[in-house]
Amino acid sequence: KCIVVNNGVDTDEFNPAYVDRKLRANFNIPKDKIIIGTAGRVVPRKNFKLFISLGIEICKKHKKDCVFVLVGDTPYYFNQSLMLELKNMVKDADLDDKFVFTGYTERVESYISDFDIFFIPSMYEDPFPRVVVEAMSLGKPVLGYNIGGIGEAIDNKINGYSFALEDESVADSLLELIEKEELRLKMSYEARKKALNCYDSRIIATKIIDNLKLLFS
Repeated sequence: KCIVVNNGVDTDEFNPAYVDRKLRANFNIPKDKIIIGTAGRVVPRKNFKLFISLGIEICKKHKKDCVFVLVGDTPYYFNQSLMLELKNMVKDADLDDKFVFTGYTERVESYISDFDIFFIPSMYEDPFPRVVVEAMSLGKPVLGYNIGGIGEAIDNKINGYSFALEDESVADSLLELIEKEELRLKMSYEARKKALNCYDSRIIATKIIDNLKLLFS
């Protein structure tokens, strides 16, 4: 006898109309560049190597003039060299000008708000990653795997793309969004709408209160 109440997000705080956008200005990214971004703690289970690999493939094989941005860093207590590995992948591919590693920031929304596409590469059963809902609230099409809470949040081909773990069409879907501005804008609208209707913190708070009342009624 379980009732699921999802994590919520303040959709006013994560409102693309009011967030102070800083990514392009801070890292000198031209306005005409499509930004594909991701965010989170840089640890192995988040699968950021896939994000880097896809970026290299799209820039090298498909010759798309995009910028790939990773927002986040490895917490000091993890004692890992993953960030260095990711940067070396980019360096070995001679694509330093196509990737941005921002490091940690307290105001993640100021960077995500400048993304055109959000990709979460996790392939483990992350219960309900808050960053997905934050990106949706900021009006970003979200791409990710249909596992855990990620697949629950993404409505495939409506507000983003949801992939089976064995699916090898991720790059194709990214390319489609890169090339089709109208599709990006449509999915952006749908992402923001779902965040407002399903994940706004006031809606979530009401659900919690209503369920507590049921327990004691």
